[in-house]
Amino acid sequence: MLGTGLILYFLSKEIYVVTPETISAISTIGLLVFMVKKYGASVGEFADKLNEQKIAQLEEAKQASMKGIQDAIDLEKSQQALVQKRHYLFDVQRVGFGTP
Repeated sequence: MLGTGLILYFLSKEIYVVTPETISAISTIGLLVFMVKKYGASVGEFADKLNEQKIAQLEEAKQASMKGIQDAIDLEKSQQALVQKRHYLFDVQRVGFGTP
């Protein structure tokens, strides 16, 4: 109520003059409000669906990366086990098993 009275006061005292730009601004704002009310929910659902797809792709890439890193860790552990066994091989050669 206060807003309407204030607008009417400004218009009646010619503090604010209605011009074609004012009409254009009012119609543009009205169109934007209409578009948001009519299509806002469906656009939001579409954006949520796209967001979920992107998150799923990122999660898939994350899991693949983690699997690759875990495979590299397992390979490194097996290589370290081989290095430890090499120590035993050198001990066997030093003792001289198999030589007369």
